[in-house]
Amino acid sequence: MVRMLTVCGLILAALEIFKQLYLYFAVNDRVFDWWFFPFQLCSIPMYLCVLLPFVARPFRKIFFTFMGGYTFVSAVAALIYPEDILRSDAVLAAHGFVWH
Repeated sequence: MVRMLTVCGLILAALEIFKQLYLYFAVNDRVFDWWFFPFQLCSIPMYLCVLLPFVARPFRKIFFTFMGGYTFVSAVAALIYPEDILRSDAVLAAHGFVWH
């Protein structure tokens, strides 16, 4: 379970790096857009999954509980009301739906 979540976290991190580079170079003409800063509620599972192998076993249940409850509900909420995900740029829209 830990290995699978770590791999998922690394994939999410790679997607986030791609999104940031795409925004910086292709969308915003080499200007960083703080609206897309990668420390929002939706990004927390990425960080937790990457940190999971370094967390002592007794504390992993806290990570699992948080990701299984709070972050799941927030991701579903983003999909129920996808106004912020639906962008005119297809790459960003696809990233938003994959991410959530």
